[in-house]
Amino acid sequence: MPCCRRARTIASELLSDSFVVCNVDCEDMAKTGMLIVAFFTVTALPDSIWAQMRPNDLAVGIGAGWDLPADITQVNLASVRLRLSRGITLEPRVELGYGSQRVDLGPTDSKITTTSLILTGSARIPLFQRGKLDFLAVGGAALEYVSVNPSGDNNNAVVTGLSLIWGLSIEYWLSTRWSVSLDATNPLFNRTKSSNNADDASTTNTNIGIVFDPDINLMAHLYY
Repeated sequence: MPCCRRARTIASELLSDSFVVCNVDCEDMAKTGMLIVAFFTVTALPDSIWAQMRPNDLAVGIGAGWDLPADITQVNLASVRLRLSRGITLEPRVELGYGSQRVDLGPTDSKITTTSLILTGSARIPLFQRGKLDFLAVGGAALEYVSVNPSGDNNNAVVTGLSLIWGLSIEYWLSTRWSVSLDATNPLFNRTKSSNNADDASTTNTNIGIVFDPDINLMAHLYY
């Protein structure tokens, strides 16, 4: 069978000199040859084809993941991303909290209420692209407000803060709708101010520095 012998010869040349092809059914050999051709065809696709694996228009992604190290059986992160047509992605977060604690002291009781508001936003800017992988720069900022108000007049404490972060990310596109990202972010600037109405005292702390002690996040997002 000339066709079968030719297929064996081609398969041997593509795989390795030490690979011996013998006693192989022609149908199996044809399937193997098709897989080899498909593999080399896919890996040789130009970047313009791989670029189509990403959303081309405005897309919204909802995802979940882990702040590592963590127990992989317990997801501890969730986010929403807005991907613009040029590939820049915005990731806003809002945390609003309220809590109260009541302490019974016999004839009187004491109540402490806590209110918090945290606004966080980050931008993901693609720098390089290789196949399905994107290499991105990450920058973000966070505003924080926390108020602790015990029972009584003029005795509440307030903490406000501003922080900036920088980092790098690698994002892998499984399809035009699914992506998996690995982020490494670091603190850049942090400023907090604490004040107490009881004694009109306030304390301000400021930290600035280029630090590489990354916080690692692994997340998967589904885009629409």
